[in-house]
Amino acid sequence: MEIDTSRATTDAEDEPYILFVGRFVEKKGAAHLIEAMRLLAARGCGARLVLVGDGPSAETLRTQARGLDRVTFAGWLPNAEVRQLMRGAVAVCVPSVTAQDGDAEGLPTVIFEAMAESTPVVATRHAGIPEAVQHGRTGLLVPPGDAPALADALERLWANPGLRAEFSASARRFADERFSAIGQSHRLEAALLRAAGMV
Repeated sequence: MEIDTSRATTDAEDEPYILFVGRFVEKKGAAHLIEAMRLLAARGCGARLVLVGDGPSAETLRTQARGLDRVTFAGWLPNAEVRQLMRGAVAVCVPSVTAQDGDAEGLPTVIFEAMAESTPVVATRHAGIPEAVQHGRTGLLVPPGDAPALADALERLWANPGLRAEFSASARRFADERFSAIGQSHRLEAALLRAAGMV
């Protein structure tokens, strides 16, 4: 499957796809996402997956994805193209896990970037991710490493445009309120005023 990034701002219903952006390393959980896509394909779900990135696990992931004609490896793309893809996606998926060597995420910036583009996030309850993704409001959270749960969450968003629209609006509001520079400065000001006993 080829994605024409010039059409990335098209309504996701015209060419529904799920987006992954990140390095291909174990802690990013792309292997679990590909397994989730295999489960979706077996169910007859027409969702597509675009993986943006590269890394040490690239060949392993490509081997895992063989036979899945709805999975595309796009390589690294310029930030502007990634943002376009985010705007056209059903969801940005962040399936992070703890690697066998103990390597783990903090709070991936791709979550903030997705929400700033009004894109729902499907992610795992891992590290700091639940601080940013509000389950049932700005996206959906599943247990780390649980491909069936990941497939269920992705299918739920893919099949429900109304829910996607609701999450999209909430994601943008939440990003503006919690992660914008202005929002951060307002919260800092309020905290300083409280500490000074002025409010």
